[in-house]
Amino acid sequence: MIKKLVLFFQKLFQSEPSQQLTMDPKNYVRGLSLPVQDDNMPVIQIATRSLGPEDNTDVSESFVNNQSIVSFVAGVSEQNRQDILNSTLLAQLAADKTTENVDDLKAWYKQYTEVLTNIGWVIEQNEFTDFQSGSDEFEMNTAIMGIMGAVVDPTQISLITKTLESVKSLGDDDKRIKVFERKFKRSNKGNFQIGVANETGGTVSFGVGAFLMDTKESTGRFLFFKTGKARTKLTYSGMRCTLNPQVYSQVRDSILEKLGRAPKVFIAKLPDLGDIDLDI
Repeated sequence: MIKKLVLFFQKLFQSEPSQQLTMDPKNYVRGLSLPVQDDNMPVIQIATRSLGPEDNTDVSESFVNNQSIVSFVAGVSEQNRQDILNSTLLAQLAADKTTENVDDLKAWYKQYTEVLTNIGWVIEQNEFTDFQSGSDEFEMNTAIMGIMGAVVDPTQISLITKTLESVKSLGDDDKRIKVFERKFKRSNKGNFQIGVANETGGTVSFGVGAFLMDTKESTGRFLFFKTGKARTKLTYSGMRCTLNPQVYSQVRDSILEKLGRAPKVFIAKLPDLGDIDLDI
């Protein structure tokens, strides 16, 4: 089943890059509306790293970033790690604000990709597709791994496996899992992203699996449960993104100003991947 998914998804990736910038990037960021930030937000007051010479870019690491799980392959610079986390957080929050009264998760992704495109990301994306299980029952994390196998480089699959195990290792009261699952817990319906970033010769690429899930089950951890086609609908898309550093450098400070304290609320490092025993 996983091999069939990979081949199917690879065919879908024969797509055109996303539209070009629609306006001046600085003006675009200034004009974005984000949800009102509550200084007393419960349980998700999480500190994030700051840039510094002690940071080691020769290690792989992963982060909870609001509704996303973002992993970095060893070799991605610290500045690029921060830029990816901040830019994708901005896109998520802007999409939250735009669609807060609309029960349309695909509209959320439309706004998400629009924001990324206008701050320096070039995006190739295929259409959303309903996941088709080969049997009546399926494991959610197995389905996700099959889809991600066609989104990222084959050498990055082990990193995703370790990252999911890192998420699985978190306690139910861990602030990071509460950040990631909070919206889904309200209605058993929501969207999430899983992405892997790589840097080669100064070029930053970011492979993202974009997911929509609607289930009738009480799932516990929604990335790790057994379900059935009649009870859970999983829809997915793949995005391959490349960052234009010349454009993003123009808006980096504006994005930090727009985000305010949001990175400290929504971004947190997951347990070190080297310390995780694979058991998914």
